[in-house]
Amino acid sequence: MNESFKILKRFALTCLLCLCFVAMLCGGALVQSNTRRLSLGTPGQQVGFLADRQTVTLQSGGRTVRLPALGTALYWARLAPAPLGLLITIGQAVREAVAP
Repeated sequence: MNESFKILKRFALTCLLCLCFVAMLCGGALVQSNTRRLSLGTPGQQVGFLADRQTVTLQSGGRTVRLPALGTALYWARLAPAPLGLLITIGQAVREAVAP
């Protein structure tokens, strides 16, 4: 039992390290692409995100999109089919238990 737990821990750690390595490479590629684009004089695009209790606002370039708050959307997402709805409900219960 103890040996299988060690193997499971090593597997989880290896997966986490691989995920971090891939994310680091992808982030570096995006930074390189954005830096090259900005240094060549190509106009960039600015993106913004603002959230409060009633709305979530996304701004991209000159366009603004207002969406309902995430809490309301998650409330209705609990009615999704079995695995997804259950995961959302469990996540909300954990968040409410942890939040002060």
